[in-house]
Amino acid sequence: MPCCTPSALNAWLKPILFFMKRLVFAYLFLLLPSPLHAQFFPKEKQQLHFRIIGFSFPGAVAGHRYKLEVAQGFYSSSDSFSRKIIKTSICTTTKTVVEVPQFNADYTWTVTDMGNVGGGKNAKFHHFSTGWTKMLDERNVRLRVKLAANKFKDGFLFSDNNKILYNMSGAPVWYLPEIPGINDTSKVIRDLKMSCAGTITFLSNDNPFEIDYYGNVLWKGPKGGQVSGDSIEHFHHEFTRLKNGHYMVLGNIIMPKGWRPTVDPSSIDPQNMSPEKLTNFAIDEKIQFSYGTLLEYNKDKLVWWWRSGEYYKQVDFHDCADGKPVYDIHENAFFFDEVNKAVYVSFKNISQIVKVNYPSGVISNIFGSIYYPGQPCSDTTLFFEQHACKITHDGHLIVFNNNVNHIDEPPTVVEMEEPKGSKMYLKKVWEYIYPVKNAEAKVKELTSGGNVQELSDHSLFVSMCSPFGNTYIVDKQKHLIWDAEMESYCVPLKKWISLSQYRNSFISSRKEMESLIWNSSVFKN
Repeated sequence: MPCCTPSALNAWLKPILFFMKRLVFAYLFLLLPSPLHAQFFPKEKQQLHFRIIGFSFPGAVAGHRYKLEVAQGFYSSSDSFSRKIIKTSICTTTKTVVEVPQFNADYTWTVTDMGNVGGGKNAKFHHFSTGWTKMLDERNVRLRVKLAANKFKDGFLFSDNNKILYNMSGAPVWYLPEIPGINDTSKVIRDLKMSCAGTITFLSNDNPFEIDYYGNVLWKGPKGGQVSGDSIEHFHHEFTRLKNGHYMVLGNIIMPKGWRPTVDPSSIDPQNMSPEKLTNFAIDEKIQFSYGTLLEYNKDKLVWWWRSGEYYKQVDFHDCADGKPVYDIHENAFFFDEVNKAVYVSFKNISQIVKVNYPSGVISNIFGSIYYPGQPCSDTTLFFEQHACKITHDGHLIVFNNNVNHIDEPPTVVEMEEPKGSKMYLKKVWEYIYPVKNAEAKVKELTSGGNVQELSDHSLFVSMCSPFGNTYIVDKQKHLIWDAEMESYCVPLKKWISLSQYRNSFISSRKEMESLIWNSSVFKN
C-alpha cells in the first residue's frame, strides 16, 4: 500500500472541505432572513397613498452605478416597458427617491446594474400602483396657488381638513390612508404635521396618533382617564412629539352639569363631588363646564401633567366683554419651550396665554385679557381668541390672532416681546395683516382656528381658518413670498368658495421630506 504523503492528503481533503463549507453556507442562508428580499420597495403589487416614493433594491457593489426606470402602466416585457418609461434615476447606492405623476395609476419599475464602466443586466420587472381618495379630486377640492414660490419652492404643506399633503404648486402628493379605527370617512383629523423625529402626528376624533410616512402606527394615546378622572382624557386641539422623544397633548376635565366654579378646581375630584360644591346656574343647567389639562407621555406611561384648575382661583370668568359668563375657557394650543423649561398654554375664550414653569407647574406669567371679579374684561389686548402660540428663534411670543374683538378687521399674526423686570405687559414688535378680499365674511361668521409656524429664515408660514381658506408665507419685511387658498366647488352656486382649514402645517424642504420617507419602519426592518 502506498504511503499517504501530506501533499497527497491535502489534495484529497481540499475538495471535501470546499464542499462542506458550501453546505454550511447554504444552511445558514436558509436559516437567516434574506436581505435581498426585504430590501425591495415598493413591494410587488403594493398600493401606495403617495406619489413621492422611496425606491430601494439589494445588491450594491462598490463603484457601480444603478439605473432605476419607471414606466406608467403594468408591463412584463421589455419592449412594452421601454416605450412607456416616464422616470429615470441614476444612483450609486441602492435607494433613491422618485416622484410619479398620478394617483390612481399602475406603474412598473426595474433596476439595471450599469457596472463600473456602463452596461449591465436588467433585473426583473416590479409593479405597484397609487391609490385614490375622493379628497384628491381637484374638481371638488383644490389648493389654488395665487403667488408662486421662489424661496421654499421645494416645500410641502399638510392640510388637515382634507388630510392631504400638497407641494407648493398646489398638487397633492400624499394622503392619510385609511387605518382601521384611526382614519376613515367618519373621523375628524386635526393638527396633522411632521414631527421633529421625522414622523407624522395628528389627532383623530380627539385621540393622538403617531405614524410613519407609509401609515404604520408607531404610537397612540393611552386609554383611560388618569388625570381627568373619567373613562378617557378627552384629548383635543394639539398634539406634539417633543425633542426628548416624549409626547405632549391637551386634554380636558369635564365637570358635572350645573357645577359652578366657586371653589378651587385644583382640589376637586370630578367623580366624587360633595353636594355643597354643586351650585346650579339659573341660566341653564344643561351647560357643562370643563377645564383644560396638559399631559406628557413617554412611550409607555404618563410622566407629567398640568391642570388649569390650579389657575382658576386667580380669576373670575363670570363677567366677560359681552356681559355673559364663560362656561368653557377653551384651552386650544400650547408650546413647550424645551430649552427654557416653560410651557405656554393658550385659552381662546378668555383670550389668555398662560406661561407655566416646567416641571414645577407654577404659573410665572399671564398674557392677554385680565379678569377682575365683578368687572368685564378689557378688549384692548394685543390678541383676541387666538388659535396658535409659539416662541420664535428670537425668544418672542407669536400668535395667530383671530382678532374677534374687531369685527370689521381680518385676523392678524402678532409677534410680542415678553415683559422684563418689573414690566407687566407684552410689547408688540411685529404684526402682519393679510389683505383678504372677503373681510366682510367675518361679520357673518366669527373667525376661529388658524396656525403660524416660523421657518428657518424667520419667515412665517400662516394658515387662516373659518371663514377664510388662505395659506401663505410672509417674510419679516412683510412681503408675501407664497400665497394660496383652499377652495371647494359649490354646486348650487356654481363657483369655487373658500374651504376653511383647521391648523395647516409646513415641511420646508425636499431634504426634510426625504428624511420623512427614509425614517419609516419599512426601511428599518
